[in-house]
Amino acid sequence: MADGWEQRKIGLEEAFFRKRDQDLLEKLKQQFESQDKIAELQAVSGITDQTLLQKLVDSGVGPGIFIALVITPLVEVAWADGQIDDRERTAVLSAAGANGVQAGSAAYQWLERLLKHRPDIAVVAAWKEYVRDLCKTLTPELRASAKREMIARSKHVAEAAGGILGFNKISTTEQAVIDELARSYDG
Repeated sequence: MADGWEQRKIGLEEAFFRKRDQDLLEKLKQQFESQDKIAELQAVSGITDQTLLQKLVDSGVGPGIFIALVITPLVEVAWADGQIDDRERTAVLSAAGANGVQAGSAAYQWLERLLKHRPDIAVVAAWKEYVRDLCKTLTPELRASAKREMIARSKHVAEAAGGILGFNKISTTEQAVIDELARSYDG
């Protein structure tokens, strides 16, 4: 009987440590996956602030979501006057390329489609809702920084159209769109 008892004790001990090892291995795997996601997001975004990158990853922002966060306002500003000219198209594609969207990729093809056919209003509504939710998780400083970056990228696209005779490079319609998008960062 002692042998049976001893075997059960050993079996229990092994099961306990096997479960504990599995838990530790899972934690280690999650840590490596998080580091991989941070590295991918850093490569796509150009963000070097590790705290911000970790916060974005913890909030579920991966490279694909980041690209959508960057591209959506650019496309919306480009469509502000109801059409997109070649200079605006080039500015949007250039900004997207600077944020990791490579020619030929699925994201690039999606972007090209959005530049040919104005996106449904639901796309912008979803972007605004996502930004509002994301901003709830960010510090005021990080939220302000993200807002400034979106405004700067959007103004670059708006200025690409050139304005009237080189004056007023950003139309009132484009500025209204930029202002509306910027309010999404305020809460």
